[in-house]
Amino acid sequence: MRLIIGIFFAALLSFPSLASEE
Repeated sequence: MRLIIGIFFAALLSFPSLASEE
């Protein structure tokens, strides 16, 4: 379960960067 939370957190942190690059 901890691994999923880590991936989820990484996705949340990288999402704004991807949206900002558009």
